[in-house]
Amino acid sequence: MDLIDTFPTNAGDATYEGFVKVKLAHAHGYSVLLPDMVIVEHEGCQWFQPQYFSACLLTYHDDDAYAQLNIDTDTGVRLFIGFTRDRLVRHLPDGSSIYRCRIAGPANLQSAATGICTAGSDGNFFLKLYHHTDPATVDKIRECGYFLGSRWNIQGC
Repeated sequence: MDLIDTFPTNAGDATYEGFVKVKLAHAHGYSVLLPDMVIVEHEGCQWFQPQYFSACLLTYHDDDAYAQLNIDTDTGVRLFIGFTRDRLVRHLPDGSSIYRCRIAGPANLQSAATGICTAGSDGNFFLKLYHHTDPATVDKIRECGYFLGSRWNIQGC
């Protein structure tokens, strides 16, 4: 039995294939899967930033494990996500992992994306991000080559 086939297809208007980046966080007596990002491959590659999420439901069958959770994105869309242990793409240096997953959500999901992205051949994803600043700060950012954060915003050197 392939546990990914137990994914509830009635959880949204449409079902998509994609990726979820999660981190396993531990506390005294329990562990939690924290969703960091969801990527959907549908009419391009879009990414979604979780704002809120449910507790992850885990199911085990023999040596296989199935995880299911739902997230509310920063754009107000609820996504239902399911993945299995054998769909691991890679572990990342920050301790997170990327899994291939099934995603249920609205039929017009790409219009509610946080942003667009591209997939690298090594399993990494590159997000297209925007930084808004005034013209005087642009030269400072380019001159130093990185961003310095302040208490209220990201700014140049």
